[in-house]
Amino acid sequence: MPHPSEEQLALFAGNDLGWLTRRRVGRHVEACGECQNTVVAYSSLRAQVSESVDALAWQQIAAEMRANIRLGLAAGECVAHRAGIGAAGPRLVAALASLTILIAAGLWLDYPAVNPHVVEPLTVQTSGRGISVSEGSQLRSVLNSRGKDVVYSVGAKGQVGARYVDEETGYVTVNAVYLQ
Repeated sequence: MPHPSEEQLALFAGNDLGWLTRRRVGRHVEACGECQNTVVAYSSLRAQVSESVDALAWQQIAAEMRANIRLGLAAGECVAHRAGIGAAGPRLVAALASLTILIAAGLWLDYPAVNPHVVEPLTVQTSGRGISVSEGSQLRSVLNSRGKDVVYSVGAKGQVGARYVDEETGYVTVNAVYLQ
């Protein structure tokens, strides 16, 4: 059987192993002189440490601990008074109110002003001057055609187009209007 680790031997000397591991290590220690010497050394070291601990001035250590606890509590009381809103309260409320008003005004101004009762349909048509877009009786734009052989196209989804060769420049011009 391999030797137990130093940690297991130290725990065995202090009687701090679980029962199954203690039994296994105990059988090994009974059969191995080297491990017995190590366990005896750990046991004597443990006894020396417990004697030196008894010599400590526990009353002095306890008094220092109480003083440190009182000091910590006093420091906590000083910080607790500053943790509230205090003087920043009115300024914070004013800042949040201003921000709310600003956002509401931005949303109100951005909302389109549509009068649902007055709806004038857009009309797209071709004429001798080109493609015209009008809203009710008001002409909005005209795409001029100054060329020969203007080819008009009309789509089912509301688009109108015109293609022609410009007589002055010789360039091909394509106009298209899409309605939604």
